[in-house]
Amino acid sequence: MIASFTELAKQYPNSQYAKEAADKKLETLKMLAGKEDYIAFFYFKRGMYDSSLPRYEGLISKYPSLGFDEKALFGAAYSANKLGESAKSKKYRDELLKRFPNSEEARRAEKEI
Repeated sequence: MIASFTELAKQYPNSQYAKEAADKKLETLKMLAGKEDYIAFFYFKRGMYDSSLPRYEGLISKYPSLGFDEKALFGAAYSANKLGESAKSKKYRDELLKRFPNSEEARRAEKEI
């Protein structure tokens, strides 16, 4: 479905449907990202960090800039820390503090990680 929206916008950029295709693509990506966030948090809140970490990493890599970055970076940093993966935890924590220094997640990361 996403590929179809991309293809339409690419092949027919001046079409009356190009903007609608772009909007639908964004809406679909946000829904998929929301599902990934839901699943990651499901594992996270149960202390299943070996399952939450790859979900948060997928959210960071597959769905950037859709409104989940702060939460995903915190979740990845915290989960990696709990798993004893200090280098990975530091990487995500540092990125969170650099990109979102005034966020609630950054404040939590400074206290908890």
